[in-house]
Amino acid sequence: MQLNISEEAWADIIETAVYIAQDKLSVANDVFDKVEFTCVLLASMPEMGTPVDDLLDTCELGEEIKEILHASPLLESVRRFPIKRFRKLLIFYKVENNSLNVLRVISARRDLPTLSADMELPKN
Repeated sequence: MQLNISEEAWADIIETAVYIAQDKLSVANDVFDKVEFTCVLLASMPEMGTPVDDLLDTCELGEEIKEILHASPLLESVRRFPIKRFRKLLIFYKVENNSLNVLRVISARRDLPTLSADMELPKN
């Protein structure tokens, strides 16, 4: 399976590594290895992740907004999976045409429903 990482996902990974480097440079370097390992793992078993629309059901949004987001074609088939050692760091991805498309790599501490609604497919 081909692995595609969007520009937004690369920016997320770099931003995370820079943030962690403020406290522990050696740990920040590990972010890249763990993201790569997890992406390769997901490419071999893409169903491991949890569908993103499950996330919408757990957030505090009005029912009308949840219905709109559930119907969004951008969220269709998008899944999320935590990165080993960085459990709060989630890979958001979509599998299409034998490709694993990594859309974003985001901390679970952020406003995930809003970020999920803004996700776009990587540009080829």
